[in-house]
Amino acid sequence: MSSTVHVFDFDDTLVVTEGSIGVAHFEDGDPEDPVGYLVSHEVPFNEIVEIINYMGGRMAYIRTAGYNVYEEAIRKSVAESALKLLDVGSKPSMGAEDVIDYARAVGLVEAKPLDGVLDIARRASSADEVVGVVTGRRLKGIAVDAVGHECKYDTRRDVQRFLAENGVVVLGAHVHAVGDWTWSTPESKARAIQAGFIDLYCPATLHFYDDNEANLQEVAKLDTPECRVLVHNSKMINDGPAQRAKRASLNAQRRVSETRSHARLRSGAGVR
Repeated sequence: MSSTVHVFDFDDTLVVTEGSIGVAHFEDGDPEDPVGYLVSHEVPFNEIVEIINYMGGRMAYIRTAGYNVYEEAIRKSVAESALKLLDVGSKPSMGAEDVIDYARAVGLVEAKPLDGVLDIARRASSADEVVGVVTGRRLKGIAVDAVGHECKYDTRRDVQRFLAENGVVVLGAHVHAVGDWTWSTPESKARAIQAGFIDLYCPATLHFYDDNEANLQEVAKLDTPECRVLVHNSKMINDGPAQRAKRASLNAQRRVSETRSHARLRSGAGVR
């Protein structure tokens, strides 16, 4: 039995990467404009990094933070409760369908640590408290992107390696990739935490860190007198003065390339 357990989301909580996720929207098999579709679902235009030709229409690639916004907007939309999510290679046919290309985000592309939350993980690891990760990534396999490139991935290995390089020890059994459960949802993260940490360790206190408010609200429902579940918005923690200064430097570098790429996207010249 461990008295305190710390469970962390991974992307945009412990790490930020340059990986991106593609979204193509179809209505009854016909392609729709992905940029207008994503913007209508609250995704900021500057989260769109590339547009390619796909299945007679277009697919827009957005950063993982933008994809979190898209996921949350979809869940909130009662009118789109029948929306189907398809993997690349599937052929849209009926109703509202989104084809999702995860392949470019399965690895740790230009991974940069988010030291605000990582500092908490380091202290917990040094104190020999249980440290775990529950991520919306898939566990292991080969992903094929929209243009046919194969990307091998092993999330458990990649997460352990990244954390070890940043001073955090986490057991392989404590890395849960819930993207294998059809679609990463707040409920799937909560189930993984209940089974993988609360039922296993019976902790007096469990801390959960995530940048997604829907995930935090769902995990907070696990709170009981026997196990107090405390949830923490990682965006607030990672937004300290030192972290803001570091991000400002990284964002300045990013804007140089964004200014050019967004001009191409608006003109259509950036479509491949």
